[in-house]
Amino acid sequence: MRAAAAWFGDFTPKLSSFPSLQADRQLPEGSPWYGNVDNILEVKQRLQCRGLEWFLHRFKHVYEDGGLVPSQTYAIRAIPSGLCLTYLGQPGTSPDGFGKVVLQKCADDNERQRWHGANRDTSKEGEPCCSGLRAWNTDQCIIGGLDGRTIKTFVCDISGHNQQQRWQLTADGQLKQKSGGFMSNGECLMPDSSGGMTNKACLSSGVDQLWRKEDVAQPLESRIYQKAMAASSDQGVA
Repeated sequence: MRAAAAWFGDFTPKLSSFPSLQADRQLPEGSPWYGNVDNILEVKQRLQCRGLEWFLHRFKHVYEDGGLVPSQTYAIRAIPSGLCLTYLGQPGTSPDGFGKVVLQKCADDNERQRWHGANRDTSKEGEPCCSGLRAWNTDQCIIGGLDGRTIKTFVCDISGHNQQQRWQLTADGQLKQKSGGFMSNGECLMPDSSGGMTNKACLSSGVDQLWRKEDVAQPLESRIYQKAMAASSDQGVA
């Protein structure tokens, strides 16, 4: 935690998104629980180390194209039931690599209902983002495979090579699995009015949409990243 607090720089507020880090916990006298980081900051300044945004941009094929710094997050509502896709795990990494997603009542303050595009799209030139759906602030991407009323997730393969993770919310409102480099008439996740879901053949275009993207917002990490990159550009730092 001390290393993160010292080296994250402008990105330090993002640490508060992960309660297990206890980034905001203070000792009785008001100082951070992880101690003083002045010695680390002195080394950072003496060596004239670049900010975290430089590394994110330097390795943009990982952080931008892999969907680790998403430009937007959003809720995904099942129209028949009015419920939202909800990741059941905690922020951060999954202890066993797996996770579960269910439909629950939509709540504006529930970050486990925030999703974003993830993983490189190997079907496109340059392999930019995105070919999958990731639960925000986690390492988990949808892999489908309904288990009762539960959708399965697994650690995101940011390379985009995991075929099971090729899921997209299409413009016509379907949660659809992408296959073979193009959108096929394959399986889709179909919600019902009771809060259940089934895997079925995707519907033809032109029918009423079943899923809707809502409450689109630019996440904190993206705002910090863009501001930091703009400042670096103004200072002539490449």
